[in-house]
This record gives sequence, structure tokens and C-alpha cells, in this order.
Amino acid sequence: MDAVILFDGFINGYFKWMVIDNIHIDGKKWSAFLVRRRVDIDHGMLTSKEAALPSIGRIPCENGTEKNQTMEQIISNRLMKILDS
Repeated sequence: MDAVILFDGFINGYFKWMVIDNIHIDGKKWSAFLVRRRVDIDHGMLTSKEAALPSIGRIPCENGTEKNQTMEQIISNRLMKILDS
């Protein structure tokens, strides 16, 4: 879960630079860079063996019907709603 949060912030930071600050970043270089950084993040977290701050069970759900579902089920259901609309 920590890797997702870190990577989300990482991507949002770059998007802010590109969209709001109008800074050009080559797409091919950026995508390769993001993959390398993601590998670095994952490797660092695995080697440190530090416990994650949030756990999947502590992620807030939008409604009570999701409380007994796994994260995979929640994501799958939400994607199906998007595809059906």
C-alpha cells in the first residue's frame, strides 16, 4: 500500500509540472524513468523490511457494502460500473 501512495504522489508531482507549470518532459524518457523509480521504491521497501503505515483493511470504503470485500473485489466492481455506464 505504501508503494501505491508513494508512486501516486510521484506521478501527481510530475503531472503538476507538466500541466500547471507547462514544463515539457519527453514521454518515452518519463515512462522509462517512472518504471526505474518504481523498481527502486519497491526494492527499497522490500530490503528495509519496515512495516507499511496503512494496511489494506484501513482504507476507507465509500459505503457499507464494500466492508466485507477484498481490495481486488472492490476495484473489479468499480471498474465494471465504469464500463457499464
